[in-house]
Amino acid sequence: MSTRCNVIIKSAESNNRVFLYHHCDGYPEGVGTDLKKVYNSLTDYAKQDCEMIANRLVKDQFDLKDDGYEFTTDIHGDIEYLYVIDCSKMTLRCYKAGWDESYKQIVKSKNEVEIPD
Repeated sequence: MSTRCNVIIKSAESNNRVFLYHHCDGYPEGVGTDLKKVYNSLTDYAKQDCEMIANRLVKDQFDLKDDGYEFTTDIHGDIEYLYVIDCSKMTLRCYKAGWDESYKQIVKSKNEVEIPD
């Protein structure tokens, strides 16, 4: 079974967000380490450009382990992890995804998940 995830990249200048979906290896040791590699390689200026970060992930300009990043319009209904890159705060965070009782709305767990190096 695949470990699906979404990546939300929040813009530094507005409330705009870019959504990416990854179908497998979405756990912190998979996608998490890819995202950390990408994020840590960026300059502070580049960390504030959400479109550039998203395009580089989708086009796999970083020689990543998992190259299955694709643009999407929202959070998928079957993810296990949610990654948030906040370009205004220049942070990368990972959350274990939980769902409300109706499985219609995602609820981020209060405990952030550590992304290994």
